[in-house]
Amino acid sequence: MPGKVNPVIPEAVNQIAFQVIGNDLAITMAAEAGQLQLNAMEPLIIYNLLSNLRMLTNACNMLTDRCIVGITANVERCETMVRNSIGIVTAFSPFIGYEKSTAIAKQALISGRNVLDLIKEEGLLDAAKIESIMKPENLTGPSSLLSQANIPDLNKSFTHMRVTSVDASFFSMTLLAPEEGSPGRKRSHTRGHSAFFNGLDKISDNSM
Repeated sequence: MPGKVNPVIPEAVNQIAFQVIGNDLAITMAAEAGQLQLNAMEPLIIYNLLSNLRMLTNACNMLTDRCIVGITANVERCETMVRNSIGIVTAFSPFIGYEKSTAIAKQALISGRNVLDLIKEEGLLDAAKIESIMKPENLTGPSSLLSQANIPDLNKSFTHMRVTSVDASFFSMTLLAPEEGSPGRKRSHTRGHSAFFNGLDKISDNSM
């Protein structure tokens, strides 16, 4: 096919990986076939182990020198794909709420329009805030913006921003119970179980 670039180096690495897997199975079966301290299968084990080390070393060097070195990212193309992705709405969920994010995503899917344009059009966030959220450092790691998303009137019940307050009794199970047979042992465990289920009830209530 004219202009087609075949990924021959990754394909070669795949083939080496398959061979290593086969050798590893042979090593495993040979090791299992040994009797006590006498293993007549050691020549096969050593041969395949050394072969694996040699093939993997050559594969890593080949992949590095003939494939990885020189690869560069098309920054403009990558940015276009990110900004036109419906999935980017996830980054806005802590700021506009789950329900509105879902509605925006559905509208973008049906209309084929950009999620960012729809958020602006709905007046959910201004352009400066959207661009701040879209910064790579805020999309790919812990973001200081998340602390700004704690807006009481937003429904974050089904987002990662949901904060649950569990009563301290949930964590108050007695770690040092009385000795076996003492009257307090059963009561201590009962209190612990009760606190546990009370804590679960509180989590359920807060997540509704």
